[in-house]
Amino acid sequence: KPKPKPKPKPKPVKNETPEEAKAKATKTLAKWGFQEEDIAEAMKNASDGSTAKQMQIQVLDYLLETAPLENIPQEYLMDAKQKRM
Repeated sequence: KPKPKPKPKPKPVKNETPEEAKAKATKTLAKWGFQEEDIAEAMKNASDGSTAKQMQIQVLDYLLETAPLENIPQEYLMDAKQKRM
């Protein structure tokens, strides 16, 4: 019996608006445990990526460097401390 074909991975959406990309990145970072207000602040300063993924990476970096340490989710704390050395 042939194996069922794996579902194709959803292709990255090429035409997301900056607003959509921002909303998506914000949602992901919030899901990871970052505070909404820290994310919003970081978005203002660090979100010049053109996709949600790029934004997420830049904003995450910014959060790790600038967000109050007590707001950083446990699994990112080491990274945050290393970035601030």
